[in-house]
Amino acid sequence: MDINLWVTSKCNLKCPLCCVKYTQNKLPNYEMSIEEVNYIIQSSRDRGIVYGMILFGGGEPTVWAHLKEATELFYNSEITKNITLVSNGTNPEKIFEINHMLSCYAISATQISTKQLEIFEKSGHNIIYNFGQHRPLLNKPLDNVLPATCCNERNYLGDKGDQIIYVNGKIYYCCWAPFLDEKVKLTEDLYCNFEDDFITKFTNKKYDKEICRYCYCNDKVWIKTD
Repeated sequence: MDINLWVTSKCNLKCPLCCVKYTQNKLPNYEMSIEEVNYIIQSSRDRGIVYGMILFGGGEPTVWAHLKEATELFYNSEITKNITLVSNGTNPEKIFEINHMLSCYAISATQISTKQLEIFEKSGHNIIYNFGQHRPLLNKPLDNVLPATCCNERNYLGDKGDQIIYVNGKIYYCCWAPFLDEKVKLTEDLYCNFEDDFITKFTNKKYDKEICRYCYCNDKVWIKTD
């Protein structure tokens, strides 16, 4: 099981088709604190949880005030061997500072300058380049797209495995559910509090919820809307 941490709602860009603006608006100026980082680590240790990967997302992780300190805490925590982040790529120096603790990282090659792209390409780092254009969320659900063939079943190392997202004290069933909750109101079958027995709850996830009919992570939706 992988975990995607929403570490900040802040971002240094304002992309018109940002797919996370709903959560950003819901949690304006949110930043995960070091106290919350330590809470996640200790809670996971207490229950013997080891994550296949911990991913920093948001918002833009490189503007998170605690990026370096938090990365070091997770790196030394023994609750995972793989740490990564998803970035717009506009702050390469922030990523380079922690790269020795990252298994890989992803950047949006369509949002950075040619000079910034050259800096990344010359770094020798393990980078996943996203050359895809941002695309709007669906305004209405699509029929015949369930059960979803979901990209959240694959992680950044290419392994099969479910990803969950931790956002401000809650664990979500689907890592894109919080970004779509203005269209599909979240109910108890989609998320639980972090202190709940989420290991049992998320082990056998099935991407067959109503929310998947809106989600561009559903490969069937991608095919129909390309």
